[in-house]
Amino acid sequence: MKGEPIEVLAQVAVCPQCNQDLYDDELDSQTQQSIFNQYRQKHGLLTSEEILRIREKYKLSQKAFSRLLGFGEVTIHRYELGSIQEKTHDLLIRQAEDAVLFIAGMRKTQKR
Repeated sequence: MKGEPIEVLAQVAVCPQCNQDLYDDELDSQTQQSIFNQYRQKHGLLTSEEILRIREKYKLSQKAFSRLLGFGEVTIHRYELGSIQEKTHDLLIRQAEDAVLFIAGMRKTQKR
């Protein structure tokens, strides 16, 4: 993951007749999320669920939250689906969790 080795236990579908591994989209997605979450944990980044919880705290749409933070319109949508955020974006989202810092940041954005 991003040039770093990440080890996870992955479930694999197996053909009951020939014992060959089978591709399963759902299992593959679960494995990918496990890898992403281990990377996030290793680097101290928020999980997709934590980002969603912070956004929902303010009852904002993904688009509105992205705009308030100064991100592209679909950035929060991507993070909530599992994409890994940059450290700078992670810091801004963490600051948004604190209502006082979030409101101060919104005021700065509005003055620009």
